[in-house]
Amino acid sequence: MTDLASTLQFNMTVKGEEKRLQRSVFPEGGIPEEALPEFEALVRDRGNALLIEIDDWLSQNNHRWVDRSNVVNCGLTVFYYLTEELDYRPNSNASALKRGFKGLVGVFLHEVGIPGT
Repeated sequence: MTDLASTLQFNMTVKGEEKRLQRSVFPEGGIPEEALPEFEALVRDRGNALLIEIDDWLSQNNHRWVDRSNVVNCGLTVFYYLTEELDYRPNSNASALKRGFKGLVGVFLHEVGIPGT
């Protein structure tokens, strides 16, 4: 979560092309519960394929980066989450709304270190 917060903070301080990749994809209003297994399979398949492609690129190019005196730690994080339906029971001190299902896919390209460290 620190890497996500760092990316969001960085993106608030720069404009345009300088911003780091940070995207979210979600269906407005949710999806029917019966579509969830298909959506999860798509996310798993395509997310995994993207990560394998990025990992292959890193592995294939690692031999070129022999000078490790000035490195930047960076990475790509892909995650899927499902907001479970919550059963809030109001009491005399607080009340809350019952929430429904929502899915989200996030992809983040983020710096996780400081150059030269």
